[in-house]
Amino acid sequence: GEEREDRWTEFWNARDSNPATIENERLVEHYKRVMYARIHFSNTQFPYDRRGEIYVRFGEPDDRQRFLFRAYEDPRNLYPPTGKPEVDGIRERNWQFGYRLRVDPGQVDVLLDHDTIQRRGFGTGSLITANNLKETVAEKKTPEQVNYEIAVLQRRKMGSTYRAESWVYVAHNMELFFVDPTGGGRFDYPERKLQIDAGSLATSALGEMHREATLHPRKVADLLVERTPEVYEHDFAGDPLDFAFDVVTFRGDGIRTEVELSYSIPIWQFGDTGDGRGPVTYLNNQATLRNAESGPVFNQRFRFGPIERPTRRLSPDQARVSTYTLAVDVRAPQGAFTAWVDMRDEVSQRVGVYSKEVNIRDYRGSALLISDLKLSTGITRTDRTGPFVRNGLNIVPHPLRVYRRGQLVYVYYEVYNLSIDDESGRSSYETQYEIVPEGTPARPFRPSRQLEDMQTVLLTFEGEGSSREEGEFTAMDTTNLTPGVYVLTV
Repeated sequence: GEEREDRWTEFWNARDSNPATIENERLVEHYKRVMYARIHFSNTQFPYDRRGEIYVRFGEPDDRQRFLFRAYEDPRNLYPPTGKPEVDGIRERNWQFGYRLRVDPGQVDVLLDHDTIQRRGFGTGSLITANNLKETVAEKKTPEQVNYEIAVLQRRKMGSTYRAESWVYVAHNMELFFVDPTGGGRFDYPERKLQIDAGSLATSALGEMHREATLHPRKVADLLVERTPEVYEHDFAGDPLDFAFDVVTFRGDGIRTEVELSYSIPIWQFGDTGDGRGPVTYLNNQATLRNAESGPVFNQRFRFGPIERPTRRLSPDQARVSTYTLAVDVRAPQGAFTAWVDMRDEVSQRVGVYSKEVNIRDYRGSALLISDLKLSTGITRTDRTGPFVRNGLNIVPHPLRVYRRGQLVYVYYEVYNLSIDDESGRSSYETQYEIVPEGTPARPFRPSRQLEDMQTVLLTFEGEGSSREEGEFTAMDTTNLTPGVYVLTV
């Protein structure tokens, strides 16, 4: 029903490898795995056999070997080493200290004496051999009949031949065996077989019992599924791109709120023109808002550029301070969301995905309201237009929100629904700015702090205007503050 569909959607949304995109890469991978399992592992079982179950959960193994196996053989002799130390090492350790593949040898009535050596360690004391047969019976057989029976006995000695597979997952330090017990193509874990030499010591017997009970493929797989139900590592096809981003909201058109997305990207990540990949690059950006159920409620794509690349490699000092800043405005629905952003540099193919909790506020209504605070590295008046210009001010975003000691902290905000005096036709208001150490209890509207409180910046301004909506900004000097994390309150 509808509830089941909602649970299904929420389940896969929570596993999305890149929530900044509308596409659910994890769900796409799941469909790919299921389709592969349906094609390759479903000969006689719907939707797929045991191999398919493991494949859907954990994907392609690091190595998969297919071979024909008979009782008492060493599977290591049935296929060559892979040449991958991590894979071959897991198989060797599993043989020495883990599970050894065993299958049903079939019903054996007679074994040849010279073949019993190969059964040593598997309880040969009670076996009937060719020499146990009555000589009078053997004397009546032709050489051809004897040769035929010898061949049959050798075949029966080894039991049936089974199709088997060995899968190795390096990340889980695990080798799993699958066997087709009926020859019909329905693979499963090997049946549990306990084979102990009748002359073995009790400690050896207990060791074999423990190995079979705890290291059997079914047990190992069940423990892995319990610990890690499924695995998928999304390939972003690029090195990480580090950047800072911020989300600031202002009053929009009523139904939707105006949202400014700003980014600050260290330039050194663009490389330099010496690599021969051109003088400019572009940035592909995607922003998505997701609700509490991880469902997308807003998504938009952008392409920024052209952006000039450095002509030479930046020094360490330059690399620390040289950034490229950009901003874009969108209209988004109101509510509490998780904002996911994805940014990829077209030249270097570096990619970064980041998130933060945001509250897209509703500025409708007639009560006195204040927008989000937009921190900046510099605010100047201008009559030009541009991505940083708002209400006649060029406001350079500072999404990193980190300032050097003594650097002016610029802040811009907007006030809505101011009262207009009937006589003067103007608004009048008072604004208080305060910077305090993080964790300090908020006490708004107090006159001031004590003079000895040197870890605080407090400013109070009186303003007036001719509109019910005003844009305000100021710059605060933080020279006297010690390095640390602070909170700005307006």
